[in-house]
Amino acid sequence: IVELRASLVSFSLAQSMILLINMSSLLLVAVIAGASGALASSSQDAIGKARRLEEDTGTIEFQFPTGFQPFGNEPITMEVEEADIDDLNELQTIIVNDKSKGTTWLLHPKTQKVVAVELPFPGGNHESAVAPQSNKIAVPHYETAESVGVNEGGGTPGSSVSLIDIDKGSASVLVNKPNAFRDSKPHDAAWLSETLLVTTEQLSNGLTLWDLSNQTSTAIELGDSCSTPHLLVVVPTSDVSGKQHLVATTCRCTNPGDSSECPGAIALVNVTTGESIVLEAPLGAEAITATKYGEIWVGGFRSDIVSVYGSPDENPVSLDNFELIEEKRGFWKPLRMAYDDVTDTVVVATLASTDATVLAGLSDADHNFFSFDAAPYNGTRQLLHSTTLSSRKRGRINPEGLAVAPDTGYFITGGFDTATIVIVDAETLNVVASIYLPHCTLPSEMALATFLPFLNNTAMVATLNLTGTNNWSGGYCARTLRNTYDNRFTVLDGFNYAAIDPTWTIDEEGEDVPATAADSDVVVLVLLVVVGVVVLIAFVNCIYCSCWKRRNKKDVHA
Repeated sequence: IVELRASLVSFSLAQSMILLINMSSLLLVAVIAGASGALASSSQDAIGKARRLEEDTGTIEFQFPTGFQPFGNEPITMEVEEADIDDLNELQTIIVNDKSKGTTWLLHPKTQKVVAVELPFPGGNHESAVAPQSNKIAVPHYETAESVGVNEGGGTPGSSVSLIDIDKGSASVLVNKPNAFRDSKPHDAAWLSETLLVTTEQLSNGLTLWDLSNQTSTAIELGDSCSTPHLLVVVPTSDVSGKQHLVATTCRCTNPGDSSECPGAIALVNVTTGESIVLEAPLGAEAITATKYGEIWVGGFRSDIVSVYGSPDENPVSLDNFELIEEKRGFWKPLRMAYDDVTDTVVVATLASTDATVLAGLSDADHNFFSFDAAPYNGTRQLLHSTTLSSRKRGRINPEGLAVAPDTGYFITGGFDTATIVIVDAETLNVVASIYLPHCTLPSEMALATFLPFLNNTAMVATLNLTGTNNWSGGYCARTLRNTYDNRFTVLDGFNYAAIDPTWTIDEEGEDVPATAADSDVVVLVLLVVVGVVVLIAFVNCIYCSCWKRRNKKDVHA
C-alpha cells in the first residue's frame, strides 16, 4: 500500500509535468506562428523588390489574381535592371492589345499581377484610349477575320467600341446608339472627358463623337481631303470651359481605291462645332503626338519625314492659326510617336518593314527609336538620342505601338512579332525592363505552338494560307478559344498606361502585396516548425503513457 501511494504521488507529479510541457509547447507554437506572420507582413516590400534578383538583373514572374483565369503557354516574366527596380516597382497598370486574339493585357508591375481581358470581339483591337480618371479603356473594333488566309486589314469591317473596366478586369460593348457611320473600321480613340469619346472612322473619312451620358453618336465628316483617318490626339488648349474640343488626326490615304501616290494629310477638328482644317502632311501620314505647347508632330510611314504643326507664335493653336512649322528628314518610316512631359521630349518609333526577311537583315546600327527636344521657343527641336530597341531573350523590338506612362519618365512599347513589351527610359532611351508575354493564350499542351523560323518572308508564309501574313508574328497556335480564322502568335499593338491600382491587385487585407515565392517559403517554414513541435509533444506523451502503463500494471499486481 505504501508503494502504491508513492506510485500515485509520482503519477500526479509526472502528469503535472506533462501538462506543463504541453501548455508550454502550445504557447511556443502560437508565438512562432505570430512572430513569423508579423515578420512576413513587415518585410513584404523588401521581399517583393528582392525577388529572384540576380547579380545585375532580376527576373520577376507575374501572377494571375485569385478568381481570374490564367492565360498562356508560357510564364509571364519581367526582366529588370537592378538599378531601376525601386522605380519600376511603383509602375501601375500597363496596357497592351493582342490584336490577333481580341485580348487586352493589364499588367501591374507594382504588385507583379496580370489580367488578360477577353474583349467582346475576337480580334481587330488595334488601339486603346484611357479615360481621364484612368478607370476605363476604350478599344475600337477595327475588324474581324471571318475566313482563312485574309491579311490584317482585310477582315470584315467593325463599327463598335469595347469598354474595359480596369478595376474589375472585364469588358463590354459600349452601350450607345449605333455608329453613325455604320461599318467604317473605327481604328483609334481619344477621350475628351469621362463621357465624351472620339473615334476615327477610316472607311468613311470621318470621326464619331460618342456621348456616353445620353447614349448618342454624332458623325463628323472630313471629306476626301482626309482619306483614311487613322490615329488621333487631343490638342492641348487654354480653353478649359469645355466649349472647344480640338483633336487632330492623321489621314494616311490607304482606303480602297486610293492611289499609292495619294498625299498624306493632317486634320485639325473642332468636334464641338464639326469645323475642321486639313493640311498636307508627309506621304502615308500616320504617327502623331501632341505636346503641352499645343504643337502636333506627324510622321509619314511611306516617307522619311517628321513634320511639326502648330501656332507660329505662343498663342494657343486654333483653326485660324494652324500651320506647318518645321520638317525633319532622315527617319525612314516613322510609325508611332509619343510625348513625355517629365523630360519634355518627343520620341519617334520607326518600322522598316513587317516582312521578316527585311527585319532579319537589320543590324543594331539601323536605329528605330529617336528622341527630340520638344521645346518650341528655343529654335532647336534637336535630335537628342537614337538607339535600336532590343530585349535580352527575344532580340530586336519592332514596334507598331507606343505610349508614354505619364509622370514616370518612361515610354511603353514592344515588338509586334515577339510578344515582348519594353519599358524605355525617356531621358536615355535605355531599355530598363522587358516583359515577355506568352505566344499563345491556351496552356502549352493545348495550344500546340508552332514556330516557323524557316519561313522568313511574307510570301512564303502566305503559301500556307495562314491569316495575317502581312503582319506575321513568327508562328501560330494550333488551337485557340478565340477566332479560329486567326491563330497567329501574339501580335502586340495599342500600348497604353493607367495610373490606377485595380482592386484585383489588392489582397484581402487591403494592401498592395506582391505574390512572391519568398512569402510561400515563410509559410512553409512556419508550418514545418509547428509540425515539429506537435510531433515532439506527441512523442513525449507517448513515452510517458507507455512507462506509466507498465508501472501501473506492476503496482496493481503487487
